[in-house]
Amino acid sequence: MVKAILFDLDDTLYDEKTYVVSGLWAVAEELEVELQTPQDQLAEEMLAILEDDGRGRVFDVLLNRHGAYSKKRVNELVEVYRTHQPDITLFPDVSRVLGELRERNYLLGLVTNGLCVMQKRKVGALRIKPYMDALVYPDQLGSDLWKPHPAGFRKCLEELGVSPESAMYLGNDPEKDLRPTRKIGMIPVQMCRPELGTSKSEEADTHVADMDELAGLL
Repeated sequence: MVKAILFDLDDTLYDEKTYVVSGLWAVAEELEVELQTPQDQLAEEMLAILEDDGRGRVFDVLLNRHGAYSKKRVNELVEVYRTHQPDITLFPDVSRVLGELRERNYLLGLVTNGLCVMQKRKVGALRIKPYMDALVYPDQLGSDLWKPHPAGFRKCLEELGVSPESAMYLGNDPEKDLRPTRKIGMIPVQMCRPELGTSKSEEADTHVADMDELAGLL
């Protein structure tokens, strides 16, 4: 019998791309005067770099293009990105179904990877703390204890006071969410939102396309 549902955050309860865009706009605002380039133009330029090169060197490439590169400035922009106030929202079905699950007396928890300062700001912007009986940030447990390490899952189960066998975990990532929760005895369910193009994994017991399908399973 399922007593608790634990959730992943990024690309499960909201679209992580919107956080990336939000962060790049914050960096663009920081640089607008310095580079004498409009914020929207800088944001679009960084999004294009992201598309071509991935996340690792967006700020390096941008500053090089504008003749303003220094390692110190890159590090400052990384900090702006990490500490900005995110402009993000939950998927439309999330708050309603979380409220419904609470009314049905399920215990709810969140286990989310990422730097704690970033993940806490996301949680605040998404206003999901009131729905959760336990919030676990593996980064607080140790940089080597991020998912797929079981420490975060086990801590959340301990805080909720439930056994792994009576808990379900909803996440999108087979390696970080599904395989480790199956290994410790939880019920792994994969969120496969069509708009994100998530491929179904055999690591999950079952798959859902939205939160309404999750509620239907229960």
